[in-house]
Amino acid sequence: MLSAIVFCGDEYASRLSRRGTKEDDFDIAQAMVSTLTGLVPAHVDGLLRDMIIIGPAGHDLALIADHAGCGLVEAETEAEGFAAAIAMARGPGLFLLKAGFRLETGFIEECRRHLRQGDDPLPLCIKGRRPETLFERLWPTRRPLAGLILPRGNGTMRPGETFASLSQRYRKEKPLRCRAFEV
Repeated sequence: MLSAIVFCGDEYASRLSRRGTKEDDFDIAQAMVSTLTGLVPAHVDGLLRDMIIIGPAGHDLALIADHAGCGLVEAETEAEGFAAAIAMARGPGLFLLKAGFRLETGFIEECRRHLRQGDDPLPLCIKGRRPETLFERLWPTRRPLAGLILPRGNGTMRPGETFASLSQRYRKEKPLRCRAFEV
């Protein structure tokens, strides 16, 4: 079983704080809701043991977490949020997913097949569906990651680590065939 951690990345949070309008509040909330909606089947199926959302304070995330039955970590930075969320997580594996992405159909089955291979989930990466630049179109393996599945243990995440640094470290790990698409 995995603990899902859905997070608002630092780049998105800083963009929101610079603008500071109500429309931005709606965007972050909508991104979280869309991502959590896509995870419900995996939670009901028993693949996900618990779900935790991470984001900046003051964006109605407490209401979303309450309605979705998720844990909530309000943090100024991604690194602070990850540290607190990992302490709250109950599963032996971690499933990190950026808010604003949904997984393609088939994620549950593919993930179950992978988890049957051993007690601890090996690192897996989940790539975004659409390349964003010409470089990413020419070299699809360089596409940014939308999510990671990692074993929960010492050395998985270093203090102060962000999703960007994790992505660089685990980029060459086995990708799932199932992709994530932006909503």
